[in-house]
Formats: sequence, structure tokens, C-alpha cells
Amino acid sequence: MNETVLAWLQFGVCTAVIGFAGAKLSRYGEVKIPAQRAGLSKNLKPISFA
Repeated sequence: MNETVLAWLQFGVCTAVIGFAGAKLSRYGEVKIPAQRAGLSKNLKPISFA
């Protein structure tokens, strides 16, 4: 198989896995609670690209 085709195939599989996991996390996961429990939310500062 051509190396370029193999690279695109791997990229597509990884994209599908990340999309599937992201959909499950957004449905069943609560984003704010783990960050608040770990104290991460008060240590993070907003990023500005100005």
C-alpha cells in the first residue's frame, strides 16, 4: 500500500476515534466538576492572541 494512503487511513481512524470519544464525553461527562475538584480552574488563565 502506498505510504501516503496509509498515512491518510491512519489519520481517518484516529479522527473517528477522537470524534466518537468526544461525543461520549460530552454526553456522559461533566466537564467542570473534575477540574474544580482538582483545583485546575483557578490556576488557568485565559489565552489571548492579541
